[in-house]
Amino acid sequence: MNEILISPQVSLELFLSSLVLLFLSFALYHTLYILLRYDKNATNALQYELEKRSLLTTTIIKVALLISIFLFILFVLSIDTLAELIPGAMCGAGVVNSGIYGSLLIALKFIVIVLAIFWIQVDEEDQKAKGFPYFSLKMYLYIFLYLLIALSWFLELNFFMSLSVEEPVLCCSNLYTSQTTSFMLGMSIEEIVVAFYITYLFILLATYLKKKVFLSLLSILFLYLSYITIVYFFSTYIYELPTHKCPYCILAKEYYFIGYFIYGVLVMANYYVLYGVVFSFKEHTKSKIITAYTLFVVLVSFKYIYYFLSNNLFL
Repeated sequence: MNEILISPQVSLELFLSSLVLLFLSFALYHTLYILLRYDKNATNALQYELEKRSLLTTTIIKVALLISIFLFILFVLSIDTLAELIPGAMCGAGVVNSGIYGSLLIALKFIVIVLAIFWIQVDEEDQKAKGFPYFSLKMYLYIFLYLLIALSWFLELNFFMSLSVEEPVLCCSNLYTSQTTSFMLGMSIEEIVVAFYITYLFILLATYLKKKVFLSLLSILFLYLSYITIVYFFSTYIYELPTHKCPYCILAKEYYFIGYFIYGVLVMANYYVLYGVVFSFKEHTKSKIITAYTLFVVLVSFKYIYYFLSNNLFL
């Protein structure tokens, strides 16, 4: 049997994710049953029974989604542990890039987290409003979310099965170098950093003006720019080593787990954008979007600005 699969962290991760998928599959069956029979304008006994069943179903979904969010942290910790078993891997980045679907799996889990948080919020809005106005939205959204989680489970299983403790892999210092990475449109990393800050300013403007379509496109662009700038620019200041470029090591305790705060704030920023685009753009939503993006920019820029201030390079 694959030595990776029987390691305690990986086996626990796969067991819990399989258990969550099982509960979500049970909820999917009831979701489809309800959607095929539900009529919000009807007042018969069947509709009353469906409403009671939907309450149980949404409760199961909510609990399972909350667990799946925390399972992402367990997945990260599992990858970190495997770095000690796989030769050549100095951190989780080497493990992720050595396995099949590794990078795709991380991106998919990020999307699942954003949509899971959004689904929970839609459910709360639906429970508070009269007549369950978002009932169909949250049910169809759950079906889509279930497909993503099922795909994530399949990719995760194949990812762990593809890992080997015998074959050496590249460490993050070799994986993330300017020589092996082509930036978009031939732009240098310095130009991308400038684009990063400009996009941030446009996001603030689009939020203030409530331009939903523009904000959606900008948030997608900013997500890509954030990844590039964190890996190839900001992380070198966090590590205080110009040759150390890695999106994973900032999660380590040596750097005070700052990566969890950075990525967590980025998740919340994208969630607030999604919430603002789907629901009405109220003032508190605008302030949350602006606060989340500003906090993210401050977190990634802090060590960069501190470096210049401490060395009087701004003078």
